[in-house]
Amino acid sequence: PFPGPLMRVLVTIIAPIYWSLAQARGAAQNGLLLTRGAFQHESLLHFATGELLRVTHRARGAGGAGALRLDSVISGSVPEGLGDAALLLQDFSERYVRTGAGQLSGSSVQSFLQDGRLLRAHCNHTIVFDPPVGPQPPRVQQLRARAIRASYDPAKQELRFQLRAWLDAGGQGKHCPLGFTPDPGQLYCMDINECLNFPPPCTFECRNLRGSYECLCPAGRAV
Repeated sequence: PFPGPLMRVLVTIIAPIYWSLAQARGAAQNGLLLTRGAFQHESLLHFATGELLRVTHRARGAGGAGALRLDSVISGSVPEGLGDAALLLQDFSERYVRTGAGQLSGSSVQSFLQDGRLLRAHCNHTIVFDPPVGPQPPRVQQLRARAIRASYDPAKQELRFQLRAWLDAGGQGKHCPLGFTPDPGQLYCMDINECLNFPPPCTFECRNLRGSYECLCPAGRAV
């Protein structure tokens, strides 16, 4: 069956759309300006309860009216009953870091309200496209989303999302954020593997994340 109620909650489903069509300010470039609507966008949603959801989109260009043609695949698992959760229609922001020629890395935190409990999920985006000719976007861009609305009509199996989004570089556009370092050519930002530091940052096992890391420990032990 069509997972409409679940998709209503997962704003991540439309990440390539709002990234492509966000209003670009200053030197910032949205996805449509940067890729002309041809790119691959993968999102990994890590829930605090352990579930992992992968959403892969392949954009095949934009139509005459600016509509994206997307092939999408959703796999993995989500917390039980998430499709019945209340969507927190709160503003959110995402940071996009240029990590190579034709490659961006994005991250954000998504929130859900389920049975009165607040659930959070960390979302990582990887975007790959043919490097454009001409001016490149700033190394770091910030996307802000406001006035988010979502609804699902089961009779029509119709999903509706509405939000306002814009991109800007702000004062961070020329500098790599914490957890990244400039590449030798000073064009991109490379992830720092904190797990290789000495002394190690974790007592037991260390897992490197883009721009960060997390400490793991055996069952029954404290970090």
